[in-house]
Amino acid sequence: MFRSTFVLRLTVSGLAIIAAPILASDGGESPHWARFRGPNGTGLASGEGIPSQWSEKDVNWKVKLPGVGHAQPVIWGDRIFMRAASEDGTKRFFFCSSVKDGATEWTHEYDAVADEIHELNSYASSTPALDAERVYLVYGTSAAGWIKAYTHAGDLVWTTDLGAFKTVHGPGSSPIVFRDSVIYAKDVKADSFLAAFDCKSGDERWRIPRENALSSYSTPCVYQPPSGNPQLFFNSKARGITAVDALVGKVIWEAKVLERRAVSSPVIGPGVVVATTGSGHGGNYLAAVKLGGVGDVTETHLAYKITQAAPYVPTPVIRGDRMFLWNRMGIVSCAKVQDGEIVWRERVGGNYYGSPICLDERLFCVSNGGEVVVVAASNEFKVLGRTALDEVCNSTPAVAGGRLYVRTLEHLTSVGRKDLP
Repeated sequence: MFRSTFVLRLTVSGLAIIAAPILASDGGESPHWARFRGPNGTGLASGEGIPSQWSEKDVNWKVKLPGVGHAQPVIWGDRIFMRAASEDGTKRFFFCSSVKDGATEWTHEYDAVADEIHELNSYASSTPALDAERVYLVYGTSAAGWIKAYTHAGDLVWTTDLGAFKTVHGPGSSPIVFRDSVIYAKDVKADSFLAAFDCKSGDERWRIPRENALSSYSTPCVYQPPSGNPQLFFNSKARGITAVDALVGKVIWEAKVLERRAVSSPVIGPGVVVATTGSGHGGNYLAAVKLGGVGDVTETHLAYKITQAAPYVPTPVIRGDRMFLWNRMGIVSCAKVQDGEIVWRERVGGNYYGSPICLDERLFCVSNGGEVVVVAASNEFKVLGRTALDEVCNSTPAVAGGRLYVRTLEHLTSVGRKDLP
């Protein structure tokens, strides 16, 4: 184990078959969970051997984290990578643990001075992204920001300056890896942009300046159209849903359909990309935009909106031709992706700020009070299990190697497969 420290002298703060999308299927028991919400941000994975409800005897291990936070764990093979912070924000931690027993393999600790953040945010809310060689994480402060790349063994490879993060509620958006680039959306109050950085060097490959507006916390996804280069989909209040050529950094189309803040992330379904928008005071809705088009497609490509019980923070799940929405008030909806028609809508109780994931035909979501609620991902509503973790949780579960990893404010718990490969 080793520790690297520096002081910031700044104020800190399903599987659908679509027209050639880039979607990873559950792929059996994948050993990796490489970004926020897993393969292409779908939240889809295999859940064989993972119980819908469990007791202490079913837990593989539970470990206390070096600090608090909401960032999702990411996994590559036998290693888990996570972020945490002290409650007052004066220390930040980036660390690696073993999937075998949760033991810490290495830790980087950073001294910092805390910006004011929203009471539901944390100083460790941005989820890292990784590939076979490196893991990438973003830090943002009111005076500076950067993206760092480390080897899986914890050695710093490069640091690239992102400039100051002027936000209302603190930073939180997450990077992704696409091919040999790290993609990041800096949608804040000033100096906003979309950018791609070389995975090996951190050199900037392209940058698209963005209109400044309310801070957005959306993480992009990738779509491969029937012809042409792959596209990146981004959400923001200022620009709505934006499609960008992933290779050259050129805007292809925009649909200005998000009237409020964008916190959840875009998800691709059969023929559409869906996004949600809202505020803590209401006015939340989901917008579905038809794939394709060039230029401003706001009027021509809006397929439908869902305005009742739409989520604001949690990202939807699309499995086949059904879409599942889990909103803050614990209302879960099943809708048809084609036209937004509601199949069922039921209340499960609790408040939710993490996003659901779907393991085969089961939806898993964790309430702010730490209850893991499992609902059937089907045309009929059915609660399959409830497990009380008895600790605050605003995070999203992760799945790899037949195990479910649930991060609460101060702990990480592993359940599922007992025999590791």
